Amino acid sequence: MKNCEFDISTYFIDPALSVTDLNGNGTNEIWIMYRLGCKSDVSPWPLKLILYEGKEKSAIRGETRDYSETYAAEQDSRKKIDDNFKNGDDRILNYALKLWKKNNIPNWE
Repeated sequence: MKNCEFDISTYFIDPALSVTDLNGNGTNEIWIMYRLGCKSDVSPWPLKLILYEGKEKSAIRGETRDYSETYAAEQDSRKKIDDNFKNGDDRILNYALKLWKKNNIPNWE
């Protein structure tokens, strides 16, 4: 993004910031979600949900919902779930998917 001719934006999604211990192992899970991009239109933004548990990191990477469309509550945006989530505890993956869906809305600001 060093040569961005448009708007560079980073926006942390505060409602997704949380600390949990969903698997009950005594190590907190720390959750952050943010969008980051260089663009000048209403197309979707790159979006990331990151989980840190001790030294382990898991991520869902994708994009925001399209600003030019109206979404029903049950719809979701494109995303790629990394193997750490897929191969881990289902409670953590389910929480991640809920955070993604709940906080992936076009009107953050």
